[in-house]
Formats: sequence, C-alpha cells, structure tokens
Amino acid sequence: MSNRATPTTPSTDQLATFSLDVKYTRIASAFTAAGITTILLKGPAFDQLLFDGTRSRTYCDIDLLVDPARVLAAERLLARLGFRRAEPESAVRELIRRAGIAVGVLGAAHATAWIRDRDQFTVDLHDTVPEVCASAEEAWLALRAHRVTSTVVGARVQTLDRTASALLIALHAAHHGPGWNRARADLRRACEVLERDVWPAAALLARELRAEAAMGIGLGTVGDGRALAHELGLRTKPTPAYRLMWSGVAWTERGRA
Repeated sequence: MSNRATPTTPSTDQLATFSLDVKYTRIASAFTAAGITTILLKGPAFDQLLFDGTRSRTYCDIDLLVDPARVLAAERLLARLGFRRAEPESAVRELIRRAGIAVGVLGAAHATAWIRDRDQFTVDLHDTVPEVCASAEEAWLALRAHRVTSTVVGARVQTLDRTASALLIALHAAHHGPGWNRARADLRRACEVLERDVWPAAALLARELRAEAAMGIGLGTVGDGRALAHELGLRTKPTPAYRLMWSGVAWTERGRA
C-alpha cells in the first residue's frame, strides 16, 4: 500500500489568487524598472505571514504603498499599463466623505483604486496607511525601515516585516470595525501565530506614527486582541467617532477589505 500523499486540487479561490499574484509580479517588475519603490501590503503578504503562503486567505486586489513623492509617477505608470483611476465618488458621497473628515469621523483618504478594464485587475495605490496621524511622508520614512524581501510566484518583492504587519493588521481592524469579518479574521489569526514580542515592537511603531489609539481600538475588536492591548497598556474602548463610523454613517470608506 502506497504512503504517498494524494495531491490536492487547488480550489477556485486559490487559482484566482494565484492568477492575481502573477499579475502583481508583472506590475511590480514594471515599477522596479521605472525606479519606483513599492511595498506590498496585505494580499499575498498577509497570506504568507498568517498562513505560510498556502493561499488560504483569498483577496481580490493588490495594495501597494509608494513614496508620497512618487505617487504621480506611479499613477502615470499605471495609466501606461492600461489602468484607470476608479470612478470618482458621486457628489452626495463626496459631500458625506468631506463632512466625515471635518467632524473627525473619517481620516483623510489613504489610497486610490486603479482598475484595468480588460481583466478587472485592481491596484489600490497607497501613499500612507489607514488610521495614522503622522503625515504621509513621516509614515513612509518609518515604514520603509521595516521592509523585508519576500517571494511571490518566484519574484522577489518588498513587503513589511512582522512588526509593521502586526500594526497594519490592527489598524485595518480599527478602520473597518467589528462588523468587517475579514479584518477581524486577520487579527484573530495574527494573535495566534505572531510571536508575543512582535506586539510591543508594533506598539512602539504605532507611537512613532501617532496611531497608538487606533491600534488599541483595533485590537479591541477581538478577544485575544483585547488581552494583548491590556498587556501593552492600550485602551480598547472605541471613541464616539469610531462608533459612528462603524455604524455605517461613514459608509463611503467601507467599500473594500
């Protein structure tokens, strides 16, 4: 009787994310050739961090952080590659978004979606990350110091180390709130698999980015995260502004995971 393991057939979701990864590596190569540094956020980076690259975590777009000083160059490159900026918000949505920013319910936009019509490939181009009070320039300087090299479909790319990724996961949870299942699932998994000493380092980075409050609130969206926040001395109780955002009043910022 053979002891050879029976090969498993990739699921439809796994095949879809593999295809997305292949497209991403081609985009990453084009950015490198143009001299534009990109840092991969979420997507395959989170799958490798949280699930050892098994494509257990599905995703439908690619998030790239670039130097704020190179955003225009990055946008021009995406346009040459067949992408267009996603349709602007309607007048009503834009009014709600601006009102939310004015009263402190919403932060300033941190990314712009670009879509390629022929295959619906979407790239979220970031000049910062959500829920930080540091300027985009300050955030870039801090986060680029946390770059590591990773491999995606045989291509070497840059992403964030475990410290910065832990912070990003917590901030993502704070941004979307307890009703956003993907963000909470990422946070639960991070609490399970990341070493305990990663979290104090993430809290120090949060302090540098002036995002300690958001980190605590994000951690507070899951049970294990609340315990971590308590150890770190971070408050988890959401402010009225966060509660209002999560309730759906600021729904314009909650379109994508």
